[in-house]
Amino acid sequence: MAGRGLNMLFRVGVARSREAVLSPGEDNLDSISALMEEQGATWGMRKEVCGRVVDALHEFLVALQLLGVTSPVKTRLRFDEIKLTALLEYQGPALSVPDAPPTVEDLVTGKGGVSELSTYMLRQHADRVRVSEKDGACRVYLHFDH
Repeated sequence: MAGRGLNMLFRVGVARSREAVLSPGEDNLDSISALMEEQGATWGMRKEVCGRVVDALHEFLVALQLLGVTSPVKTRLRFDEIKLTALLEYQGPALSVPDAPPTVEDLVTGKGGVSELSTYMLRQHADRVRVSEKDGACRVYLHFDH
């Protein structure tokens, strides 16, 4: 027991990372779940955090698909016992991440409501979201407290 405690103590601050390529319209909830289940078990992540990451990545891919983005998404996951960060890079228009959900009228009339709902949900799953764009190359940073 004491040896395990020391191992945990010495692992704090040691970052582990994983890269993957995701595709809007192709990668679905099952493939994202399998990726995070494997990484979460390997890294010793709490299941609740893994679930939030799965939901956020899925909503992100749905939002990209609704924007018409078909380019692959280079995904870098980094975990260090305190947090998980996801850097998502793709070619296409930058996501707009609203602070409030779309109205029922927007959802019913189809005026971007579903896309706005997906991007709004990013804020509900991740602790922090940041989007940047330069010359058509977009980066989305998702931060999850562990």
